[in-house]
Amino acid sequence: MKTLLIMLALPACVLAQGGSSTISGRITDASDAVIAGAAVRVVNEESGTAVSTVSNDAGLYRAATLLPGAYRIEIEARGFQRAVRSGVVVQVSQTVQADQKLTVGNVTETIAVTSRTPAVETQSSHVSQIVERSMIEGMPLPNRSAAAMIVLSPGATVIDPGSGGENLPIF
Repeated sequence: MKTLLIMLALPACVLAQGGSSTISGRITDASDAVIAGAAVRVVNEESGTAVSTVSNDAGLYRAATLLPGAYRIEIEARGFQRAVRSGVVVQVSQTVQADQKLTVGNVTETIAVTSRTPAVETQSSHVSQIVERSMIEGMPLPNRSAAAMIVLSPGATVIDPGSGGENLPIF
């Protein structure tokens, strides 16, 4: 019976480890022609975990189920210089567009791009917010409850069930 319970719980634990953020983009050359078959590796700069993919016939790639954090994107294609783009930051449930132009050259050369990807969500209409410990500690909150921060999130609606020191709004 214990073995059956462990086997049933294991898929839920594995799924809980995945993220909901995505990095996608289009790989082109200097003349804006798409590059199909480019090897793309998206590496979490903090943990070192990597997701590998290949650009399709339209030059598009997509690395899904990423956890929030800073990523490095490494792109290699035959006949082009290797490109490395650092500091691509993704938040919770965010899709970041990270297009890359490759330069014709020797395989031994590497192009390093260190620009930051804008934090503006351009891929979906999803609205989210990250509440960090410093926000909770720095705000005058009733009972130091993180739930009180929800009212500051865009699109949140508060229904107050009553008054009192321990009452928190229902969202």
